Amino acid sequence: MLAGAQTPVLAVVGWSGSGKTTLIEKLIPALADLGIERVAVIKHSHHHLTDVPGKDTDRLQRAGVMAVGLVTPDGYLLRYQYPQPREGLEGLLNLLLTLGPFDLVLLEGFKRRPGPKIEVVRREVSADLISSPEELLAVVGDVPPPAGVPWVRFGEEVRLAAMVKGWLEKPQGRGQAQA
Repeated sequence: MLAGAQTPVLAVVGWSGSGKTTLIEKLIPALADLGIERVAVIKHSHHHLTDVPGKDTDRLQRAGVMAVGLVTPDGYLLRYQYPQPREGLEGLLNLLLTLGPFDLVLLEGFKRRPGPKIEVVRREVSADLISSPEELLAVVGDVPPPAGVPWVRFGEEVRLAAMVKGWLEKPQGRGQAQA
């Protein structure tokens, strides 16, 4: 959607090593099977942007360009480096939403950002929840959540996709980002 329009934003949160990326990888095709095909993902990282030293995108960014695009037989890839990182996630969401339209934006991480969440919990990492029950659409993992919060086991991505679709169909209950 264009800036000013509303796009649903749902965070996938959990402790490091809990399986957030793996869950998203499996959830994307399950969502597509339900007609939710235009999905964007923003991943939180504590690491600096890196590129392969000496390759074209690295060389061009070192020369001072703000954006580098690649056109391949498979589609486009855009790397955009904005000089004001203090805008953080909200700045990136605003930029991303101008590139849409998207049916859904998934955030990987951003556990402290208020809004609806799917939390991934793996007993061997930590059984403690990060989110409050009110924020949770579901808990995915091998540890049951508090009463009243839906529980999806690993491998039940089709069921989780159906829950996400149901959430998307209830505009009064979903959290939305506005660009």
